[in-house]
Amino acid sequence: RREKEVKVPFREAIAPEYLTEKQKEKFNDLAYKLEVCKIYTELDVDVLARYVVAHDMYLYYTSKLTKAFRKRDLDWQEIDRMQRYQDKAFNQATVCARELGLTISSRCRIEIPIKEEEPKKNKFNKFEVV
Repeated sequence: RREKEVKVPFREAIAPEYLTEKQKEKFNDLAYKLEVCKIYTELDVDVLARYVVAHDMYLYYTSKLTKAFRKRDLDWQEIDRMQRYQDKAFNQATVCARELGLTISSRCRIEIPIKEEEPKKNKFNKFEVV
């Protein structure tokens, strides 16, 4: 299986310009964590950016809905519309999260490359056993 893996050299993955400063911070934090696990390359920049945007949108609509319920300011048509937007953002974030290994189930399927250590040298190996 390892022989079939595509090897992509890692170069610095830069957050896309269309992200806000807060989104870039989240992007860079997640990119660092994924790179440490050796499962992230510059090819994943777009998926990670889409995840950050979708997650941000999900939090936005969740916040709006929570405030409306707390205030008892319930225009049911507006609530229904916000819930659809929230659901779409959640689904987009979930798909991207799965692709990146950010969910528990997707991490269980990932085999993180392990650098094989050289066997320790034993100074007694040079003596032949009879």
